[in-house]
Amino acid sequence: MATAAFDLRLDVRRFNGSVREFMATHLPAAIDKIIRKAAFDVVGAIVRSLNGEEAGFAAPKRIDTGRYRAGWSVSVKDVWGRAGGPTSVGTSRAGQKGQAQPGVGSGKLIGPTLKRRVTLTNAVEYGPHIEFGTSRMRPGHHVKLALASVRAEIKKLAREQIVAAGKR
Repeated sequence: MATAAFDLRLDVRRFNGSVREFMATHLPAAIDKIIRKAAFDVVGAIVRSLNGEEAGFAAPKRIDTGRYRAGWSVSVKDVWGRAGGPTSVGTSRAGQKGQAQPGVGSGKLIGPTLKRRVTLTNAVEYGPHIEFGTSRMRPGHHVKLALASVRAEIKKLAREQIVAAGKR
């Protein structure tokens, strides 16, 4: 009986080029989705934890306030990692090359690292009392628990978004 020999070769330069192209074209949008979904998952977990045991949390933490429950907002801002801001390569609406201006055209941004700052806020004046407690009320730790819950799932969320990006 004859055996067949198989030869597998990998063109490392071509493979690395494909990885760089994927990272430049698909990964930024996937990362943005991961960040935004994680932020909204935290808010969802906070609101669910306010319902206590029926929401799957160990200790009853029932909060009967619709204002606090509905008062959550999420803000995602782009923050540049180094001073100086982005440099635009490309053209603005007016067809001028140069510094990127907010809301003006589009282009490839080079230079400093773009980071996202996610801010979860609740403007209800008694919010800190619900989270940290008072002399007459135990702390709820709803935000702390929600962050821990989402932190435990972030790898799964990232994997799903990166795989989905690769299918586009």
